[in-house]
Amino acid sequence: MRTMWKPRLALYALLGVMVFGLFPNLEAQDALAVGRRDIIFLVDSSMGSTLVNAVREFIRKFIDRMPIGPDQVQVGVAMFSTTPKMEINFNSFNSKESLLLALGRIKPRPSSEVNIGAALDFVRTDMLRPASGSRIQQRVPQLVLLLTTKKSKDSVQQSAEALRQMGVLTLAAGSRSADEAELKQIAFDESLAFLVKDFRILTRNPQKIVSSLSTLSGVIESETPTETALAVGRRDIIFLVDSSMGSTLVNAVREFIRKFIDSMPIGPDQVQVGVAMFSTTPKMEINFNSFNSKESLLLALGRIKPRPSSEVNIGAALDFVRTDMLRPASGSRIQQRVPQLVLLLTTKKSKDSVQQSAEALRQMGVLTLAAGSRSADEAELKQIAFDESLAFLVKDFRILTRNPQKIVSSLSTLSGVIESETPTETALAVGRRDIIFLVDSSMGSTLVNAVREFIRKFIDSMPIGPDQVQVAVAMFSTTQKMEINFNSFNSKESLLLALGRIKPRPSSEVNIGAALDFVRTDMLRPASGSRIQQRVPQLVLLLTTKKSKDSVQQSAEALRQMGVLTLAAGSRSADEAELKQIAFDESLAFLVKDFRILTRNPQKIVSSLSTLSGVIESETPTETALGVGRRDIIFLIDSSMGSTLVNAVREFIRKFIDSMPIGPDQVQVGVAMFSTTPKMEINFNSFDSKESLLLALGRIKPRPSFEVNIGAALDFVRTNMLRPESGSRIQQRVPQLVLLLTTKKSKDSVQQSAEALRQMGVLILAAGSRSADEAELKQIAFDESLAFLVKDFRILTRNPQKIVSSLSTLSGVIESETPTETVLVNKSGKKLFIRQLK
Repeated sequence: MRTMWKPRLALYALLGVMVFGLFPNLEAQDALAVGRRDIIFLVDSSMGSTLVNAVREFIRKFIDRMPIGPDQVQVGVAMFSTTPKMEINFNSFNSKESLLLALGRIKPRPSSEVNIGAALDFVRTDMLRPASGSRIQQRVPQLVLLLTTKKSKDSVQQSAEALRQMGVLTLAAGSRSADEAELKQIAFDESLAFLVKDFRILTRNPQKIVSSLSTLSGVIESETPTETALAVGRRDIIFLVDSSMGSTLVNAVREFIRKFIDSMPIGPDQVQVGVAMFSTTPKMEINFNSFNSKESLLLALGRIKPRPSSEVNIGAALDFVRTDMLRPASGSRIQQRVPQLVLLLTTKKSKDSVQQSAEALRQMGVLTLAAGSRSADEAELKQIAFDESLAFLVKDFRILTRNPQKIVSSLSTLSGVIESETPTETALAVGRRDIIFLVDSSMGSTLVNAVREFIRKFIDSMPIGPDQVQVAVAMFSTTQKMEINFNSFNSKESLLLALGRIKPRPSSEVNIGAALDFVRTDMLRPASGSRIQQRVPQLVLLLTTKKSKDSVQQSAEALRQMGVLTLAAGSRSADEAELKQIAFDESLAFLVKDFRILTRNPQKIVSSLSTLSGVIESETPTETALGVGRRDIIFLIDSSMGSTLVNAVREFIRKFIDSMPIGPDQVQVGVAMFSTTPKMEINFNSFDSKESLLLALGRIKPRPSFEVNIGAALDFVRTNMLRPESGSRIQQRVPQLVLLLTTKKSKDSVQQSAEALRQMGVLILAAGSRSADEAELKQIAFDESLAFLVKDFRILTRNPQKIVSSLSTLSGVIESETPTETVLVNKSGKKLFIRQLK
């Protein structure tokens, strides 16, 4: 192709002399009569300010002489050193004036090296695209003028050849340390390579280059076997690309995909394309529904970059495609039975196993094609491919850009049959229920993937929605983490997308007791979307591979008392006796050899989750909020008592709040924690609803300490919480009550601090356990009858009546903030006693 240009070039050179030789002063003439063309100036930014200024002036004069516009000559500018940068795109500016203004802002960037190969690739992938304003698809001549002062550090051969194959006319001008042989290698033809002593010459004698830019045309070759889009039926195609293969091969693969896209009828009702890259971990690059046009899709494709790695995990990459990309939320039309195809392109043998991952795609009816090069393993490719005939081993992926027919033919003609992924294609007829999957995150990626797939299939088979089945997911090891709340997502699609993001977290131990408590305190709440107060069945499925480090008995019992149906499934090192202890009934404990069995034979567990109901018990003595007058109640909690007792106290407070009419005109609740220093957890005016209050309560955590300062904590309540700005209604004479809960004797004095509260008319109740001092509790309490010593605070969750009765019925009379006596009255107004104050 290059040789046929020699006669033409001589003619164009002559034409250039005829046109330009008569007018050496470019600025003195009107705009030339030049045909439509797109011209890119690719400028070495490392040449220093003097030469950059000279090049800029040369470009300015050129623009001044050209008929600039979207139907005439378009100009783009990119600068490069080791990396390229777009300065002016074809469609950035609508007028010659704005274009020249932008040109004036171009600055040099010092560098000792340049990568011309990468810069040429950038022009091809980022600038010669319709989305960047290029008219290449309209067969408007595309020209590139390279201006450099250095020899390239990277290879230019393939990059220049790729532009030639597209019919782009590249001119290469060099100065100083530029290499003449390299310039000739870059240029479309050797006669279009120019070596000058100094680029400042261009401003005085630009004719030769200007002539070429304004007269040469070239022939824009079709970049695909046919110029028009192929007649291809609807299909979703994913290119799964090994990102570790290096820039040369990634560029070749990208060019292959680009040509494929160019030849396809792209659109939401036609062919959709997705791209993912992988090495040891996969990454979504282009989703099916990310881009609405071929132009934006190609632009995104140009941004794909290699990522070095010595290993690849193809199994994990195939799983990622299945769980993250073949979903309606990702734009896949799999549920509409549109053919789903995956083309794997890899240069290495997989480090992880591919068998199950490939089989899972096969079971879904996905057609997987596997192409390998270099160190790829042919047997593994055949194992991955839907059929051995769809495994391709090639010497070099660069072949794909020259001879893509075999793979393209398969991608555009094969269909496959999309199988239903669940035993029945329609959602099961299941009554309303809230289901929590409580998953041991320490079980490793293989089993977490299996559990995730089991949950996905379950969700797919259920009628999901706020008036139907709701699903939540929590992960745990030694600590717990909410992954999906009941009210996090409104559709099955978004729910499944979130499920795909769940990851394993290595740990040698698990605390199942704490995880069950987390479910109870943080998830089985209206604020978390639970419909427990509407008596909708609440079910929990525990999936674990280990015996718990902490105790599970009380935690499981607490769920049972609420009427929650807990199912417990274990594998590997899980303890069968413990599973039975956790489960609502022993028949709901399942021990399996491997959780991967669940994806093949889930019926027994799925049947239990979709049919059992249970009876939701009232968690408080009465189901409706008590008829309680206005009051402000502060719970002052010793945070050093350990997680078990803090959880018990938190549950006691939660039940109390659940039974109260909470609101700014009813009962207000505040919470403070203390050890040696106090900390505000919940202020009276922090939260507007019972739900948000309970959610905040769930976040309260213990803080270890050997000592407590109760006096300082009481002072903190008085000075920081019993104030109007903290939401206290003390100035409105609303009863103020404080319940102290401690497991230790105070290190500091409590007498004056307690007395100061009494002087304000505040009713203090003092409850102690373990090492608390009974005499000190009586000293703190408003009256000795309001001091309680219990063996264990866990008793409060089972028998809270005495304290709850005091908190909800006693009032006191706030005479003033410094009264001389306080009258303690009950709900009916009967005086219980009068306390004379100092």
